[in-house]
Amino acid sequence: MGYPDEVFALIDNVHSAFSNSKTIEQAEAAWDYFHVLEAYIERTWPYEPATMDTLRCLKSSLSTFTMHIRQRMPSPYNGWRGDLSSLRNRVSPKYDERGKSL
Repeated sequence: MGYPDEVFALIDNVHSAFSNSKTIEQAEAAWDYFHVLEAYIERTWPYEPATMDTLRCLKSSLSTFTMHIRQRMPSPYNGWRGDLSSLRNRVSPKYDERGKSL
């Protein structure tokens, strides 16, 4: 599997893991998926400030979500979904294999 499928699979794993988190144990286990994605992005796009800022926003949103799960709030913060979507858009290829804009 290569780019962009690899990064999309990592993003999908984060989405699935956090979407299915109903207990603090599940939310904490979901962080493993985020850390794999984070390492991939930091390794692949270290010099793109907008991508790194989007990653930081996602991390903050996931922290808020996890805190709400820990506090057993009936409706945990779901803003992380928008941040994850923004990250996906940031890392999406802008050109096809022939160099044409997508």
